[in-house]
Amino acid sequence: MKNLKLVLSLITLASAGAFAQVGIGTQNPQGIFNIDGAKDNAAADAPTAAQQLNDFTVLANGNVGIGTTTPSQKLEIISPS
Repeated sequence: MKNLKLVLSLITLASAGAFAQVGIGTQNPQGIFNIDGAKDNAAADAPTAAQQLNDFTVLANGNVGIGTTTPSQKLEIISPS
């Protein structure tokens, strides 16, 4: 019985970690790792294009975005014109 409890606890922790998101400077991370440099993203909705310009985001598929929270490539950089 003790081993069963241990196994169930490990499964629960592993599944919770699989869906975890980390946000720095934001309460609403847009990927598995999201840094909002200016701390200006909305607390509930997706950030606007202007708000994304200071973000760094890593998605679960491995795509990384600088200046965007929705990178469509392994590395996508959006810079203000």
